[in-house]
Amino acid sequence: MADQSISARQIAALQTAWGHLCQLQNLGSPSTTREARLAWVGGVVGRQIASFKELARGEANTAIERMNACLPEHLRIRKRQRRPRADAGQAYRYGTAGRKGRRSQEIELVDEATWQVLDGLMGELGWTRERLDAFVRSKHGPGRIDTLAQANRVIWSMRNMLRRKARLAIEPQKHREPPSEVAAP
Repeated sequence: MADQSISARQIAALQTAWGHLCQLQNLGSPSTTREARLAWVGGVVGRQIASFKELARGEANTAIERMNACLPEHLRIRKRQRRPRADAGQAYRYGTAGRKGRRSQEIELVDEATWQVLDGLMGELGWTRERLDAFVRSKHGPGRIDTLAQANRVIWSMRNMLRRKARLAIEPQKHREPPSEVAAP
């Protein structure tokens, strides 16, 4: 079976990694080093390329891994980790348990899959277990996590924090400059 062509995510990863390499090695602006970028990646895959779109997925992965080896840990491109999907019933409970105005006769305790979701969100936010406990005990949290409803409130809050964090990374907040001191005449 022939190797699939490169994905848009891989192209973005290659361009981002190259930009980091340019900054670290003082190679100039990433936008002015297209030929150098293509020559470098071509050397890694063992053939000349005129565009990243000519690469196969396997070749792109090889190039990303080689660029990552040249970058410090905090700048490396990470593969996206997929969480296992919940079955339909569990997904429904994740979406409804703990909603305002929604009372259920059934109390469902937190299961291992829910804790895995919480652990994944803690990792994305860079939180420790102690930080999660502090949030749960704060005025914004449910106090503790025993039921799925309480866990859902925490999960929704953490996902909103991630959305806000991503939005701020894309478009930084515009703060108003404080008025400058005007000397009295």
